[in-house]
Amino acid sequence: MDLNDKIKKEVDLLPEEQLHQLELYLEIIKSDKQKAQHIRSLHINGSFDNLNIRKLAY
Repeated sequence: MDLNDKIKKEVDLLPEEQLHQLELYLEIIKSDKQKAQHIRSLHINGSFDNLNIRKLAY
């Protein structure tokens, strides 16, 4: 039996009251993964766009 089958079996054994909690937990996991993947940088043609800010700080 592989992991997917084990998880499905455990979900089938859960009472109806806990299914809502499981759904919320899965949504949190999905949102954390999506936030971690989308790191954006902005270039607004300002005075600090092409500077090495770390070098200036030290």
